[in-house]
Amino acid sequence: MSHRGICLQSVPFERFAFRFTPEVVRILIPNDLVGVYLLFDQGEAVYVGRSDNCLRTRLANHPFVGQASYFTYEICHSRLRAFYLEAYWFHRLQEFAPQRLLNSIHPAKPANCSQTCPFCNSKNSKALKVAFSTLGILDKPFNF
Repeated sequence: MSHRGICLQSVPFERFAFRFTPEVVRILIPNDLVGVYLLFDQGEAVYVGRSDNCLRTRLANHPFVGQASYFTYEICHSRLRAFYLEAYWFHRLQEFAPQRLLNSIHPAKPANCSQTCPFCNSKNSKALKVAFSTLGILDKPFNF
């Protein structure tokens, strides 16, 4: 599967994404974890989101259950890391697949957080490197 540079062909889709049903979500994700998720429809990412309180509850009750067919997620150790990861994916999807993205607004920063999105200025590569190295999201640049 490929969409303007976003390639999922090297790994079978079902190896990293799960059927998006409340039952599967409840089986896979423990309660009370902070995390980020991607929703897919026909093999393409269509929505990125996060939960700063309980990823399991957010996904099991998501308004796109029944519309998106698969999901993948990452547990994060802090709300700030979750915000940065969600913002990263939001900007990447806006860049490569804006017509498929169902997100209508930019990710909000966590409550009581003064940090802003380091990805809003695409020319600020230093901010990207700092965010990735500080949070350990990626060890090296990630190219689609």
